[in-house]
Amino acid sequence: GNRDLHPIYAEAQALDVPITFHSAAGTYPPPAGSERFNNFFYTHSVGHPFEQMLAMASVVGEGILEIFPRLRVAFLEGGAGWVPFWAERLDEHYERRAELVPRLTRPPGDYIRSGRVFVSCESEERILPAVLREIGESAVVYASDYPHWDCAFPNSMKNIASRADLSESQKRKILRENALALYRLSG
Repeated sequence: GNRDLHPIYAEAQALDVPITFHSAAGTYPPPAGSERFNNFFYTHSVGHPFEQMLAMASVVGEGILEIFPRLRVAFLEGGAGWVPFWAERLDEHYERRAELVPRLTRPPGDYIRSGRVFVSCESEERILPAVLREIGESAVVYASDYPHWDCAFPNSMKNIASRADLSESQKRKILRENALALYRLSG
């Protein structure tokens, strides 16, 4: 939400390209959790989703999606299960303390469900059907995370395609259509 980044958001909006967020080690400030833990188990499991939560709070709360009404953003490789909780929590704070986020004209969850915010899912996330119900079927994109150690390669796409708890339409959206919309690609 930093104003120094507004020219980047403006240019992305003008070019009709998304801004995507991803956690990274060795950055400043250091990823969430790394100030408390020196064990990769903790720093990796905490860093990715918590950094996405921090970025989403800032982008939404600082009014970036209000200031740049055609900008699309994506929060990638932190899973998707945290998003319904986070939208609800941000909405609760907005309900009671909206004066602290004066650029917002509606609750944070409305921006998150606006069709301009995307998150990536892990193929094995059990909570995925609930995520789709809460934030919309068009908001979730597939991320293989290849070639990292924690990816389900070469079966992550098959894992999603074979899920009985997702409709064929939801699978098509996650595996193809939502990414085409995010990146404005023709299919």
